[in-house]
Amino acid sequence: MRHGKTRYQEEGLNKIYPRNSLTSIPLSQNGKEEIKKKAKELKEKIDIIYSSDFLRTRQTAQLMAKELNVEVKLKKEFRDIDLGSFHGKNKREFKERFSFLKDFSVAPEGGESYEDLERRALRGVLEIEKNHQGENILIISHGDTLLFLEKIIKGLKKEEVKEIKETGKGFLPGEIRKLS
Repeated sequence: MRHGKTRYQEEGLNKIYPRNSLTSIPLSQNGKEEIKKKAKELKEKIDIIYSSDFLRTRQTAQLMAKELNVEVKLKKEFRDIDLGSFHGKNKREFKERFSFLKDFSVAPEGGESYEDLERRALRGVLEIEKNHQGENILIISHGDTLLFLEKIIKGLKKEEVKEIKETGKGFLPGEIRKLS
């Protein structure tokens, strides 16, 4: 599940999240309400929630956990991609000057590549798999992180990931997808 809406999505802010997302960028009021509805609509039994430790994902996880009556564990492995020197800058400027889609191994200055993100997310999934055999796990994270979890779990090829990114078919705020 991707975190709920923040003012960045609601107001159409064309900026990359600031680097201090551990403590900034909360869910909007609408985002909170949407997450509560999602929790009530969820048909799957959830045994435990794992979440990125950023504020917007923690809030999403806490709202879901309250409705589902389950525990939340935070994992750094499910954080958003680190965009290094581009944090806080205009998205258009980022897209003009940098593209992960050309080469998944290239990272922005001071940040991570898509390959780095994939390795990090894989470590998190393998740990969960080892400790929760046969359980239904809800992972709450960020768009790119979830896309690479989907790549890992479903065995997507790089070309498929590129197409998802280019066509805007990645995870929307509050979207839940069953990956296994």
